[in-house]
Amino acid sequence: MHHDRLYAIYIIRNAYCPNILRYVMNQHVTETNFEQLVYDFGMALYGDSAALDYKRCPFPLDFENELYSQKQLITWFLYVWKNPKTKTTIFEEFVAKYVKDPKLAAKILQVRHMFYGNFSLVRTTTRRIVINDDMFGTRSFDVVVVKSNTTKKQYKLMITSQSAANLDSYNSFIGLIHPWLKDGTHKTFGIISFKVPLSD
Repeated sequence: MHHDRLYAIYIIRNAYCPNILRYVMNQHVTETNFEQLVYDFGMALYGDSAALDYKRCPFPLDFENELYSQKQLITWFLYVWKNPKTKTTIFEEFVAKYVKDPKLAAKILQVRHMFYGNFSLVRTTTRRIVINDDMFGTRSFDVVVVKSNTTKKQYKLMITSQSAANLDSYNSFIGLIHPWLKDGTHKTFGIISFKVPLSD
């Protein structure tokens, strides 16, 4: 299974044209498109390094959908794995090079505080946030309230409206979240997996 994931990463890495970094340099980084640009930047420069350290990935990779496993591994590689030469993550290197607005950089760097957990739904949608972006168009997010099944701490959570609908059905999910809005609202990140809630 691991070999299949790495092979997929190599396919992605080798499909990139030499001008990908020029493309990244010419993009206007926003809070909604930075994930795609970090991916382009990281896979263009360091994609082959994933083969060296992939066994250190602490996130679950046993999804039924192999594509989810690959995306989970790439999330770890771009945002958690530290380059032995630079002593920093690929994500942090990208922000230092391409995000010139200090306020935007500070907001994006909150992703460094992401953590993995199992969360149960406490309260359904409290408000909806609509974001317009040049790269992705209009995107809709809902803010819900969830509880960590480990610490019992509650979080206001920004989640895509589609995922919010799934959460209404399944009542629980496992995945990564991180601080995002000034009022303390967190945001999901990467692959999340919906499941029936754990018993307390």
